[in-house]
Amino acid sequence: MVHVKKSQKRPPKIFIMFLANL
Repeated sequence: MVHVKKSQKRPPKIFIMFLANL
């Protein structure tokens, strides 16, 4: 659950990978 809170502060890696694909 704590990992989820960290994801809210920092952009999720999946989102970064999605932008990289664009």
